[in-house]
Amino acid sequence: MCAPKYISFICLFFNLTVYAQGAQVDSTNTAKECNEYIQSIVTPIINAWQEKGEFESFFHYHDRVNDITRTRLVRHLEDSVFTIWKQTQLWKFYHSKFELSKYDADNQSFIVRTIWGDIILKVPAQYAIAFKKNWQNKKSITVFDGDIGFKNKQIIITKLSFQEGKEIFAFNSKLPTNYSFTDIQYNFKNLDFHIADEENTLDYKRNINYQAITLGDDKIDTDIPRNPTNYSSKSFVLIIGNEQYKGDDIPEVPYAINDAKTFKKYCELTLGIPNNHIVMSLDASYTDMVTDISSLKQRLSLDTASQLIFYFSGHGFPVSENNEQYLLASDSKISNIEKTAISLDYLYQQFSSVKEGVVFLDACFTGNNRGGKDFSSLGTRSIGFRSVETKKPGATLTVLAATNGYQRAWPYDNKHHGLFTYWLLESLQKSKGQGNLRMLFQDIQTGVNKTAIEEHGNAQIPTIFQGDETKPINNIYLNQ
Repeated sequence: MCAPKYISFICLFFNLTVYAQGAQVDSTNTAKECNEYIQSIVTPIINAWQEKGEFESFFHYHDRVNDITRTRLVRHLEDSVFTIWKQTQLWKFYHSKFELSKYDADNQSFIVRTIWGDIILKVPAQYAIAFKKNWQNKKSITVFDGDIGFKNKQIIITKLSFQEGKEIFAFNSKLPTNYSFTDIQYNFKNLDFHIADEENTLDYKRNINYQAITLGDDKIDTDIPRNPTNYSSKSFVLIIGNEQYKGDDIPEVPYAINDAKTFKKYCELTLGIPNNHIVMSLDASYTDMVTDISSLKQRLSLDTASQLIFYFSGHGFPVSENNEQYLLASDSKISNIEKTAISLDYLYQQFSSVKEGVVFLDACFTGNNRGGKDFSSLGTRSIGFRSVETKKPGATLTVLAATNGYQRAWPYDNKHHGLFTYWLLESLQKSKGQGNLRMLFQDIQTGVNKTAIEEHGNAQIPTIFQGDETKPINNIYLNQ
């Protein structure tokens, strides 16, 4: 009789399939629940497999059970259970409730609302009427060929097809899709009827308000140039995106997380920086920021030829009492800012010994947020910025800041980014990561100021600071 410890791979996968299919699989929405299910199936099988048999020599046991074979088997089992889990979840998904939006004739698309979020389904105009009619009548529309993935640790649909008659309409999350809705408001004057009075004519006004919302990522987030990995193997990156703030009624910073995530993609794909050289922290606490900065400092000290890239999107805050500027953590307290936020002095000191460092600050230091909300009165501190001197970085650092210090850093709502970050990304996209810092800064400064005036009616002038002003910035590249 075959004991569990001697189960062959073939026997193991047969038992696994029966076991997993027979196990209770509840509808789940999170990656954590999926992992817990996989762990509950795989763990007992691995435990049984790795037991040493009574009549098995240590030589044969070690040959059968070691780190390599164990890891390989775990991965195979994990993939198999995940496939079974996905099939079960999709079967339940196919039988769940779907809702269809109004048709967007301009983009020839519907929004399909599902238990796992909205998807945009392209349906050519010649089929749209029949598709919606059959949908409403619950006739002859089949849902199939689905696939799922995870985003922000939640289940999302990545692929799905709908068949209506002989026609198949497919959704694929990798393909760009758009949907817009139009809200038209009519403001006619009351109609006056004077049939017998030929001198009177119908007089009216009509005001039509148009609003279009596009769902999906902008091209700046999807059309990312690629360079070989390890192209910039000497570069190390710390990215912080703080959007939500927990205390003191500090307002959110719109799109800061999207800023950080997209900048990370450009660092990895366009600049060719290895993924294990990049640390990204979202809605980082004060402790998180101090830890990340300290860890990066230690890592840079191991290789004196390394280059630093530091990126921050979030709130800045000035304090005139100590002539200091701060980067706010998600849990910063304005009333105790020295102990709950990162001062620029501290930041520059930590990286003062690097061979080359570039710091990007998509933050303003006026006491306003991207949306224009003033929070400078929070706490008891004096924050008049015009009495705060701009901090000079260390000799090897170059700082690109979103504003000249007296202005707000605006959002670019149509692009779902901060203005500064959007034009930083646009320059990296245009140059494929090959431009020097002078080219990069010129692109940012021109694009930001022009767009700020067009979108918000106010100037926003990015600024560059150098610790060593004699060093030409056209000799500095991000892909060292």
